[in-house]
Amino acid sequence: MVDKITLTDLVNLTNQTTAVNAVNTNNEIIELAFDNTISRDGTQPNQMGATLDMNSNHILNLPKATSSLEPLRLQDLQTFLGGTSLTFNAVPVGGTTNQILRKNSSSDYDTAWAAPSSALITAGSGISVTGVGTATVALRDYLSVKDFGAIGDGITDDTIAIQAGLTSVAAGQTNRTPVVLFFPTGNYKITSPLVMPTVTGAFTLLGENSVGTIITAPTGIDIFRFKQSNFGTCRIKGLTFTCLIAILINTLPVALLYQLHLE
Repeated sequence: MVDKITLTDLVNLTNQTTAVNAVNTNNEIIELAFDNTISRDGTQPNQMGATLDMNSNHILNLPKATSSLEPLRLQDLQTFLGGTSLTFNAVPVGGTTNQILRKNSSSDYDTAWAAPSSALITAGSGISVTGVGTATVALRDYLSVKDFGAIGDGITDDTIAIQAGLTSVAAGQTNRTPVVLFFPTGNYKITSPLVMPTVTGAFTLLGENSVGTIITAPTGIDIFRFKQSNFGTCRIKGLTFTCLIAILINTLPVALLYQLHLE
């Protein structure tokens, strides 16, 4: 409540001035101590100046809380819960990115981190799942080479990713998935020919725009190879193909940059 006070003891009253000063000093110390004590009648300051340690003792006869700043009594909590006891269970530790908290059994609070169930809605090629609560499934009418890992920075070898996209587009001829392979703006480097798969219908290779959507191949590499048999119709639009070709001028080899724009 208040710091321990120390008063000056009077040895004798021989020196009146000294005695009076000592008594007055003691009175000031006592008055200050009272002023710094929590008052029972609410007189200011009436605030704690430091942490109050109850030393495991109880505070009795608390009134019912009437504001959010007042302490809640156990009896009030039990009344709110309908007379039942309250059990707190900590969230299981661990877990990794994209895991969910799932019930292990019908027992209360029996939960653990786990990967999402296969029964949940998942996004596959050409499908994106968005929304909170009730999911909205938006179907795209195309596949993107970025769906298969293409980067399009002009440095990364995108051959395998684009080839995977072509294969998937060809498969779409039979399972009714999109038959358009889309190339977002970027420079897609390839290091070996892209083999056009066998198709019986028509499909499209579509660039975002012919100026900024480029497929680049090194010297001597075909960009596309088409199969003669069982090939349908392929439409290419919005792409620029860039490659280096070597020619001889006056018996000297010269490398020329060759570009083909398909609007």
